[in-house]
Amino acid sequence: MHSLACLLWIHHATEVREPVNRLLLVAPPDDPHVPEAAAAFRVGTVEGSALRATSLAPPRVVHGSLDPYSPAGVPPWVGTGGCEIDEIEGAGHLNPDDGYGRWASCERWCLDPRERIA
Repeated sequence: MHSLACLLWIHHATEVREPVNRLLLVAPPDDPHVPEAAAAFRVGTVEGSALRATSLAPPRVVHGSLDPYSPAGVPPWVGTGGCEIDEIEGAGHLNPDDGYGRWASCERWCLDPRERIA
């Protein structure tokens, strides 16, 4: 899932009854950079164990080093959630406007979780 959908997943993490096999969170914004119009998506303090419990494998976060919605790096909950991180140097918000449409390494990760996303 991408951006605000990542935060929506976190909001409902405690309601997930059966974990997914793998979870990919792409370009999650950090709370201070979530626009006011989407303020309800802000997550505040995240229960890391609840997020981790939603996936059989450690959640994977993909972050662009130049993402304007998370300019200081990945949000703090990434560490407490036991997430793996793939950072893409020089990338922005990892959306079609930034040139990300069909994404070969992401497709390969879907087939093989050992694949690093670039």
